[in-house]
Amino acid sequence: MTTTEEKDLGVIVDSGLTFSKHIQTQVNKANSVLGAIKHTFKAMDPTAFLSLYKSLVRPNLEYASVIWSPKLKRDKDALEYVQRRATRLVTGLSGKSYEERLQTLELPALEFRRQRADMIQMFKLVHGLEKLNPAPCSECGKMMIQPAFNVNNRGHDFKLQIQHEPRPRDNFFTRRAVRNWNGLTQDTVSANCVNIFKNRLTKEWKNKPERYHYRFSY
Repeated sequence: MTTTEEKDLGVIVDSGLTFSKHIQTQVNKANSVLGAIKHTFKAMDPTAFLSLYKSLVRPNLEYASVIWSPKLKRDKDALEYVQRRATRLVTGLSGKSYEERLQTLELPALEFRRQRADMIQMFKLVHGLEKLNPAPCSECGKMMIQPAFNVNNRGHDFKLQIQHEPRPRDNFFTRRAVRNWNGLTQDTVSANCVNIFKNRLTKEWKNKPERYHYRFSY
C-alpha cells in the first residue's frame, strides 16, 4: 500500500516535506488544551497564565520544531494564532494588540522561538555535542553543515557555508539556520556549554525585532 505520510518519533512527515499535516495536528492538540484551561479558569493573572501556557500548551507547538519548522505562511499563522488566542485569556490584556500582550508578558513570538531553537541545535552540531552522519547526502552529495570558505573577513570562527537547495529542500534546517548562525558574535558561539550559549544568545537577541513582533497574513 502506498502512503504519502509517515509518523516518526511524534512528527508526521509528508511526501512534499511541508509538514502541514503535522502542524495542523499539533495546533488542534494545543487548542484543545487551551479550551480546557479557558473553561477551568475564569480569570488568570500573568503568573498563572504563563505557568499553564508554557507547561501545557506551548510544548505542543514547539516539539521537534527544528525538523518541521514551517515554510508556508498559512502554517506559521496557524501556530501563532494559538498563542495570540491564548494571551487574550490574561485578565486586563484582551484589549491590547498581540505585540503589546507579548511585551507585557515577556513572551516571545513562536517564530522567534523557532529561530532560537535552530541556533541551539546548530551550536550542538558545530561543537560536536550531537553527532551527524559523516557521509554526504546521497542525492546532492553535500555534507549537512560545511565550514565557510573564508572566516577571516568578518563574523566569528565557526561560520558555515550558505547552501542553496532546490525545492522542497529550500526550508531545510541547514539552509534556513545558517544566516542567523553566521550573524552571531564570536563570544556567543564560543560558549563552553549549551546553557552559557543560551544565556548569551538571549542577551544578543534581546532587541531582535522578531522577538515580540509577528505579522499575520490576515
